[in-house]
Amino acid sequence: MFALLVIAIRRATVLATAMEARGFGVQNRRTWARPSRFAPSDYAIASGGLLIGVLATAAGVLSGSWNLILTS
Repeated sequence: MFALLVIAIRRATVLATAMEARGFGVQNRRTWARPSRFAPSDYAIASGGLLIGVLATAAGVLSGSWNLILTS
């Protein structure tokens, strides 16, 4: 019984330390991480990737080599 009590106290101490380190219960933010923002260049890159995908699909369909997976 005493061994179980010691183990429980040790686990509780480790958990309390981890929660303290992560900032549980703190009113203000404790991180240096900045919110991620999408810049105009990110939109251009995403649009370019989408355009490449659409053009490749169109080329496959027009050439007759298009074979959509999971269709009979």
